[in-house]
Amino acid sequence: MRIFKNAWFDRFAKKQKLKDAAQHILELSEEHLAEMIQKGQFSEVKDDD
Repeated sequence: MRIFKNAWFDRFAKKQKLKDAAQHILELSEEHLAEMIQKGQFSEVKDDD
């Protein structure tokens, strides 16, 4: 079986990687997230509403 990469496959793969990363971030504890923000690995964004 031959598998061909194309633009659709690349977009799908990127979306899946983003979803996987988002799921990992959502599973972080508040303490771990605060530590990562303090270290500069994340930045807190204030809502404009």
